[in-house]
Amino acid sequence: MSSGIQIPQDMRFQQREWLVQRIAWIVMALIILAALGGLFGYGPASWASDVDSTGKLRIEYERFGRVDAAVELKVWVDPSLFSDDRVEVWIDRGFIDAQQIDSITPEPSRAEPGAERCVFSFPAPRGGDRAYIVFHLAPQISGRYSGRLGTPGGPDLPIAQFVYP
Repeated sequence: MSSGIQIPQDMRFQQREWLVQRIAWIVMALIILAALGGLFGYGPASWASDVDSTGKLRIEYERFGRVDAAVELKVWVDPSLFSDDRVEVWIDRGFIDAQQIDSITPEPSRAEPGAERCVFSFPAPRGGDRAYIVFHLAPQISGRYSGRLGTPGGPDLPIAQFVYP
């Protein structure tokens, strides 16, 4: 027995709609997996670290950031790179100019901005320990940018970040 209502069906249109729907589900799943992995903030893919070939300089930083959101750049310096009871670390001027420095731990005893790089000087830790320095930064420019960090006369390492608006 028929209900009396006739609904026209366009199976070609229906199959295309199902295809678009499945593609949208896959795209949404990929976005969620990327977010969980750290592509848009915190997660395993969001942190980068590098060590020079001698193992005397090590950095760790956030690969992805947002404009005006806090990011950290962590630096470990071996005692063999200290000079006269102080630790000096330089950062490329282009990289540091794209950031606002909120704070540096420990506080540097001196900061010398130059044309190509900024040099920060810190008191050397007691007891022959490695120096541990944390730059608390807030990116000011969206996009991809890179630079280098090193010690005067010593090793240097690349830094590359992508900053979302």
